[in-house]
Parts: sequence; C-alpha cells; structure tokens
Amino acid sequence: MELLLATANPAKFRDLKTVFSVLEGLEIIALSDFRDVPEVEETGKTFEENAILKAKIYTQHFNMPAVADDGGLEIKALGGEPGIKSRRWPGYTAGDEELIEYCLEQMSDVPEGKRQAQFRTVVTFATPRGEVASYEASLPGIITKEAHPQRDKGYPYRSIFYLPGLKKYAVELTPEENAKLSHRRRALAALLPEIQNYFRQ
Repeated sequence: MELLLATANPAKFRDLKTVFSVLEGLEIIALSDFRDVPEVEETGKTFEENAILKAKIYTQHFNMPAVADDGGLEIKALGGEPGIKSRRWPGYTAGDEELIEYCLEQMSDVPEGKRQAQFRTVVTFATPRGEVASYEASLPGIITKEAHPQRDKGYPYRSIFYLPGLKKYAVELTPEENAKLSHRRRALAALLPEIQNYFRQ
C-alpha cells in the first residue's frame, strides 16, 4: 500500500509523514522519489480548488492515491490577503525575508486591535478511482509590527504571527506546541478516516 504526499517542501513533507505514520503497513512516498514530476499550475481561486487540483493531477499521473494541500496567511484588515498568493504576494515568487518585509509594509497603517489574521490550510485526498475528500483547519493570531529575529525556513510569516494566548510568536513554538496547535495536522487528522477506509476496501 502506497500513499503519495504531494509536496516539494521537505519541512511540510516531514509534518505530513508524521501524521500518517499511524497508518500501519502504508508506505509514504514523496515527490522527490520520482524523476518525472509534472508541474502543476495553481489556477484555483481558493485553497480548496488548488489542493484538489494538485491531488487529482498527481494521483492520475502516478496512479496512486495522493494527499495534497494548499494554504497560507489570511489577514482580516487586508480583506483576506495574501491568501492563495501567500508565496507570490508581491506579484512573483518571493523569498522569506522579502515576504516578511512586504507584509509589514502592507500593515504599516493598521492599528493595534485590528491586526487579526489566521493561518488556514485545506488538505485533499484523491484516489485513482476518482474519489476526493477535503478538510480544512485554521489557527488565529495577530500580525506584529516588528518581525521576530528567528526564522523558520519556508514559513516566513511565522516570524510576524503572534499567538496572544501563548504570548509567543509562531516561530517560537516548541515542537510539542507545534504538534498540538498545527492547523495542518488537525486537517490531516480529520482526513485520516477517509484514507483508512480507502485502504480497507
């Protein structure tokens, strides 16, 4: 039994694999295990559309069930931006530092008390038989006025995302706190029964 985790992000792959490690007898496959990996243009207008698009294309191309996700940062004062543009907010694919600076610039005139935001993700499971299931989860917080000096490579917004309940930036969370709060892991946990049912058939 094989399950493809359709991400090219090593940190995200480790996160996904940790959740699915409870599925006994299941071999977890990464995109990096293949040479012929199709480029998927994320043409969807929502996280869900993009997650479904990726899951369907990869499961059809490799003829194996696949899990894909899409998500990002949504800022209330900016009408939900950057949303699906979280990596391409300036109009092109930007680096971590540039995205941090760009976000702080966009929020420069937003006062305290109106800087609410959330990380949101949608995960999708698709099968060669055409079955599709999606779940989503979110993590609320606020955008700070200054970035924390610590960085989590590939996750720039964690350095400017503050969790008032814990009095910590997202980038400061311990592995245990990350595991408990992770919106991605919560969405994946909701998806587990769908995957278990598929492999029982």
